[in-house]
Amino acid sequence: MRHMTRQSNVFLILLQAVCFNADAEDSLSSVMARMKPETAVRIRYQETRYLDLLAEPWRGSGYFYAKPPDLMLKEQFHPAREIMGANGSRMYFYDPVNNVRHQGVLEKDDPVGLNISAFKALVNGDKELMSQLYRIEFCTKPEKWILTLIPKDPSVDESLEKIEISGLPEQPADK
Repeated sequence: MRHMTRQSNVFLILLQAVCFNADAEDSLSSVMARMKPETAVRIRYQETRYLDLLAEPWRGSGYFYAKPPDLMLKEQFHPAREIMGANGSRMYFYDPVNNVRHQGVLEKDDPVGLNISAFKALVNGDKELMSQLYRIEFCTKPEKWILTLIPKDPSVDESLEKIEISGLPEQPADK
């Protein structure tokens, strides 16, 4: 049964901006080549959720850490501290304020599993997997590049509008 409350969830890993046209294939390819780090990475994130019951959107922020190929951690600092992690097909959640812990197996075709798959594709530079799950938009500006992922099948996760990733010119992702 569907809930009456519609939630729209946007991972704003980058503030939205108007972009100039660029040679997307060459630029996207060079960005994807830089996404395969030898060591762990840390990327700042912002998340915005629009809920029908709230007058103002909910906003969260923190850091996303990854060590390819399968280790990822999302540490939220605002509005409350939470930690979510994935190691291979295992998912972990910890709410230190309420001392709540959960763990389970990630299913590839549930919304959380698809989002984790997208981040795995990013940190492993797997453009093919990203293309299977998302419509990819890429643009450059003098101060940064922006990669936007829009779900090809929004019915899988109706709350996810898009994922945006950015980085400085000739650098890997940092937001």
